[in-house]
Amino acid sequence: MSDVDYKFEDGVSIISINRPEKKNSINIEVMNGIQLSLENALKDRAKVLIFKGNGGFFSAGADINQFFDMDENKAFEFSLWGNNLMDRIERYPGVTLSAINGGALGGGLELALSTDIRISTKNAKIGLPEVTLGIFPGWGGIKRITRILGNGIGKYLLITGKYITGEEAYNLGLINFLDEDPENYAMTIAQNLKNHSSEAIEKIKLLLLQDVYSEQLEAAYFGKIVTSPIAKEYLQKFKKK
Repeated sequence: MSDVDYKFEDGVSIISINRPEKKNSINIEVMNGIQLSLENALKDRAKVLIFKGNGGFFSAGADINQFFDMDENKAFEFSLWGNNLMDRIERYPGVTLSAINGGALGGGLELALSTDIRISTKNAKIGLPEVTLGIFPGWGGIKRITRILGNGIGKYLLITGKYITGEEAYNLGLINFLDEDPENYAMTIAQNLKNHSSEAIEKIKLLLLQDVYSEQLEAAYFGKIVTSPIAKEYLQKFKKK
């Protein structure tokens, strides 16, 4: 049985962490599985990716058992690899969603933060509790949660390690939608978005990731997109309506 299941159908890829007995905690095998799934999604030209956890829990984060055997160099490589993996998800040229059941904690929340849209149940546990274990988020969660929530609330959640509910996370703007069946809700969104231009979405995402927003880069991307064959096809379809 694979630690990560990959399924592609009709423009939508579903990537499922499959360690329900460990609350889908993330180890090296899971990271390898996610990386391979991203490569498969690119080959399949998936317009939308949905991340989920099997067994009713999104992910409890990094599997801490692997930390006991790490020296400083291995820990450095582990953090860098995780950062690079989350960056690849964040930069995927299409829409990415997280369907959160049960909870998204630590590295599990870092994974969800790297996606474009997050759907959660009201009572799911959400948080970055690493500080309570004597460590801190090492896969880009620090920059992402403060980018989404701002320095005040983001820093508070980081330095307290506080758990909040899905509903509280929604009220803060960390979760985009609440639903008691987040996987089905994510699929509904996916069906609505799969016909959008991945090229245009990719450029929007890349522009928003700039440390300083560049009008020059926006204009350059706009010029390439508007004159592309794909854009002309979309524009012609709209013109005929």
